[in-house]
Formats: sequence, C-alpha cells, structure tokens
Amino acid sequence: MKAPNKEYGQEGLFCKDLLNMSIYNPENKELKLIVTGPKELNTLEDVEYEAVLSINEDIRTIVNKEHKIAWTIKSKSTNRIYRQQTSPNYHFSFTVSPSMVNDTIVVTANEIILNLKNSVEAKIKPFYNGEVLFRSIKNKLTNCFCFHLIVIKFDSLKSALVFKNAHKIQFIKGQDQYKEEIFYITLEGFYEDGFLKCEFNKESNASSDVKSLKINPPNGMKSYQFIEKIITLAKNYRQNEFSIPIDLEFFLTLPAAWEYTLLTKAGINNDESEKIGDFLNEDLRWNEEHDAEFFYSLYSMFGNSFEIKIKPFFKGKVYWAVRDLDGIPVGNHHLIIIKFESFKSASVFQKIHKIIYIHEQSQFKDEHYFMTIATFNEDILKCKFNQKADIQSMKEDILPQWSLSDFDLEAHIVYPPNNMKFHQFIEKIITLAKNYRSNELLKPIDYTKSEYNCAAWVNALFKKAGISKDERRKKSDFFGLDVGEDFESAQLDSMFDSQ
Repeated sequence: MKAPNKEYGQEGLFCKDLLNMSIYNPENKELKLIVTGPKELNTLEDVEYEAVLSINEDIRTIVNKEHKIAWTIKSKSTNRIYRQQTSPNYHFSFTVSPSMVNDTIVVTANEIILNLKNSVEAKIKPFYNGEVLFRSIKNKLTNCFCFHLIVIKFDSLKSALVFKNAHKIQFIKGQDQYKEEIFYITLEGFYEDGFLKCEFNKESNASSDVKSLKINPPNGMKSYQFIEKIITLAKNYRQNEFSIPIDLEFFLTLPAAWEYTLLTKAGINNDESEKIGDFLNEDLRWNEEHDAEFFYSLYSMFGNSFEIKIKPFFKGKVYWAVRDLDGIPVGNHHLIIIKFESFKSASVFQKIHKIIYIHEQSQFKDEHYFMTIATFNEDILKCKFNQKADIQSMKEDILPQWSLSDFDLEAHIVYPPNNMKFHQFIEKIITLAKNYRSNELLKPIDYTKSEYNCAAWVNALFKKAGISKDERRKKSDFFGLDVGEDFESAQLDSMFDSQ
C-alpha cells in the first residue's frame, strides 16, 4: 500500500484534517484500485468511503461484455466480511463505522470475467486529542508522595468517547479545581501476590494532595499517537505481567519504576526523563544503572511476544565446597553452594525456581541466604537440593560451634565463564541440576566410591557450565582426602542434557 502524497506516509486511509486521500496499488498495471476517505476517524458516526476501479484500456477491449466486479470489504485480522457485492460498476461506496476503529480493512476488487484482482489495505485509526500526565499522590500516613500513576486526560467528551470506542476502556468523568468537567483514564503498576501488575482506572489511595507533570510526546509524534503507543504497551504488559515475580521489599525500593519504564518504552526523550527525576526529587530512590537487570526485564515485558524470555533478577555467588562425610571425619563430601546477596535476591530466586532458600544469622547479626546442591549414595548417584547435612555444615560455618557433627566446611568461589554474569551462571547451574534430576529417573547412574561419586558429579556439572579443566582442578583442591574430582565420563556428562 502506497500513498501518492508523502505527507501522509503509509499510515492508511485517514488524515487529521479529514481531507480526502487516495490509496492505491501501483504494481498492478491492469487494474488500478483507488480508495478515498478520511485518514483518521474522529467521529462517532458512520463515515462514507469510495472505491474506484480503473481497468487498463487494452484489457477492456478483450471482451465485449460488461465487466463483472466482485467487491469485498473485510477485516484483515479476523477475516470478518463487512460488505460484499457483485456488480458491473467501477465505483463502490461503503461505510466505516466506529466499531471498525483500530482494525485493518482490506478492500478487494475482482474482475470475474478476466479473473483479475487487486486490493488495498489500511488501518483505521482513531483521532482524538489529549495529554499524558505523570501524577504522584501523597500518602497521609508517611507524608510523602509515594503513590504514582499515569493519567491520560482528554480534551473533550467527544475525544473520550472516540477513545472508549477504539479501546473498550471506560473513561472517568470528574471536575478540575475550577469545577470544569474533565475526562480521563489512569494506568498504574502495583504490587499484588508477588507480582508487579498493571490496571486501568484502579481505585488508588484518595488524597487531595497531588502533583502532576505533563509528559510531552517524543519528537515528531502527535499526542494521540503517543497515547495510542502507551495503551498498546500497557495491554502488552498485562499479557506478560506474570512472567517475573517480585518481592514486596524490592517493589517498595523502586517507586514509579513501572510508570517510568512504560514512558521510556513509549519513546520519551532524555529531557522528559530528567523532568521525571526532578519531579520525583527525594522520592526517587532507585538507580537505573544499578538496577539495570531489573529494568531490562521490566522493559521487555512491554513487548508484544507472549513467549518473551524474562531474565531473572537476583544476585549471588557460586562456590565449590567440601565438608566432612556425614558421621565420618575422614574424606570429603563435595557440594555446590549458592549464596544470595540479599533477601530480595533469595526471594526472587525462590519464586522463579520453586526451590527454597535457607536463612541464617551470624553472631554479628549478618544475614545469610543460601542453598546447596549435591549428590548422595542411594545405590544410584542421587541429586538433592538443600540436603540436611549440607545445610548444617553451612550453618556451622556461619555460626561456628562445636558439636558431634562438626563438618569443617571449606569453600572456593567459582567465577562465571566467558563474561557470563553471576545470575546467568546460577541459572545455568540450576538448569543443569534440574536436567540431571529428570534424567536420573530414566537412566540412573550407579554410585561408586572412586568414580561416580559426589566429587565427579560436581566436576561434571561445572564442566557442562563452561568452567575450564585447569580452573576446575584449582577449585577442587581442598584440604583432606578427595576422590573422583578429576574423573570424567561421557555418560555422566550426558545426564545434564535436556531430554
């Protein structure tokens, strides 16, 4: 579809000033199809459009009969036929109703006798005026502006009605400080049941103490196009809002992050972004660079893919560790320890992977969050998360105490390979361990003391995770008796593959 007037680009049939505009397909030289009508629909009434078919003169002379034209107007997305008619006429009139707004219609003319066809298509766009506001509401208890939302305020009832008809979203009628009628909708990101959700016209904490900041559209974008972009992104987010869990503490440290990310995704420029920062002032406690991984995930959730891959947001470190054998003070048991940076990271990890974390407090009141992975002799080489003795060895290391089962834990940090970040490394390790647990049910490996044991298993997992042989030899060098830490087996390696 091409427009003869470059001013309108390739947006479709409709223009702001409702001037007629022709859309045609120049590639078909035998049949030239032209549709005229307003480019943007800013009325609540049906609007008339006209399609005109021009047949090449050489083709006209092939037959002496009247030409027979089959006209079809249908929806591109649903294939719903709005109108269909067969006649000898080269002119075809049809109406576009408000219910067709935001649909792409296809106008087709088929010359039945000569079996020649041409079609054009265009998206019917709504046209209305309004502005976008970033609004903060004061919490009466804390006396700070800690509730944030986006407000879309329409310039008239007519604009609000056109918007409602286009998006099936009810608007709110109210009064401004001068008792003038206003029409608007709100968008808000809020925490509920472990997720950051989005809602239109959510009942927020009512307060007369509010402050608002007008957000200008990106360069070259009209106000209604900016609003259309915001609505599309918000609808996308609602499809993806259960993709990444988040804990309440984390949400409270990132006020207005949802609203800010939505506006960023909609294309606001740096000046508008800085205005939001100044507007929030001391209430802005997050740092976009520091929380880059979270913002990347949140930014992705406004995309239109329902199968979007969201990166988990947590921080931690990985250790290759040994402890004394359970009940036997001679010989080392090998395990992997994942230590999380904070409660926030541990909680996000647990919600994503459904694996519990362990919490322990040191004598200095330092908080520790961790989990363990290892294999054990249960006739087969059995993989377990957070085995009792492994947890006890970590607790003794965090809070040293003499007991009958003193495990003498020793741990070496293992750094991610090939510029991989720690959270990606942790994800890889968990995926490999889960793969092994799935495979051990189908093709279990018999436990042996010198080869297929806990040390060999940890070595094999780190090998599959990308750790080099030299690095694995360094990290597996512990005090005491180690057996199997250098053993390699294709059979064991294959157990970490996804089936």
